[in-house]
Amino acid sequence: MTTTKASGWKTMVAIVAVITAAIGVGMGPKLEQRDARARAALAATSPRRVRVAEVRPGDASIDVTLPGTATPMRSSVLYSKATGFVRENLVDIGDRVTEGQVLAVIDAPETSEEIRLAKARLAEARANVGLVAATSDRVHSLTRSGAASQQEADDAQAQSNSASALVATRRAEVRRLQALRGYQKIVAPFAGVVTRRLVDPGALVGPASAGGVAMFEIAAIDELRVLVDVPDAHAADVGLGVAAHVYSPRDPARKVEGAVSRTSGVLEEATRTLRIEVFVAGGDVVLPGAFVYV
Repeated sequence: MTTTKASGWKTMVAIVAVITAAIGVGMGPKLEQRDARARAALAATSPRRVRVAEVRPGDASIDVTLPGTATPMRSSVLYSKATGFVRENLVDIGDRVTEGQVLAVIDAPETSEEIRLAKARLAEARANVGLVAATSDRVHSLTRSGAASQQEADDAQAQSNSASALVATRRAEVRRLQALRGYQKIVAPFAGVVTRRLVDPGALVGPASAGGVAMFEIAAIDELRVLVDVPDAHAADVGLGVAAHVYSPRDPARKVEGAVSRTSGVLEEATRTLRIEVFVAGGDVVLPGAFVYV
């Protein structure tokens, strides 16, 4: 009898525990929702907390460092317009030259012979023009006296005009050949430094269009132009006159001052960059052709 009562009591306790757990499971979400609504109401009625900062003016300038390439202000590869053999080179690599200075002399003997032939033809034309002009005057005199027809006078005048035109043609041919002989001297188009000597005496040279080889390369290096590609993010802020400092990675402490002197004004579609040029003084700090930072 006692065992039966104890078992019944345990069963009642288990049932109560199950009912209590079921009530707790059912009431838990409702209690959480009630607490959430209370917290939301409290947050809506409470003062809001925000971050604040002191207002101050923006930076007057922004420093941007970009890679660039230093190039000579002017550079030119020289060819011979006249065909011939190099007689002598008057300069070599590293020599400073002035504008118009003779760099090399070319031998072209056929040009001298052509000039002598052209001058002989000019002398012949000049001698003939006097004879033809005198003949034309005589025919005109005979025409006025009725001894010659007008047609004969017109023909004589035409011959005189042709003779005069031939003199002008022969004179122009002489000048053309003399100009060609002038091309046998290779001169510097501007002041600079000889950066390459590409032929030696005895070499056959000629125009580039005819397959001739280059003779010299000269560059003006007293002033350099530094080419820089500015990204789209800063392109609108870079204009003419903007200050720039150029330095070589091998010696960052030594900087050359310059300014933006040219800008393309448009972005390259392939890179979305703006090409600008910074002019700086040449020297041992930045060498032409060097990679630099700007």
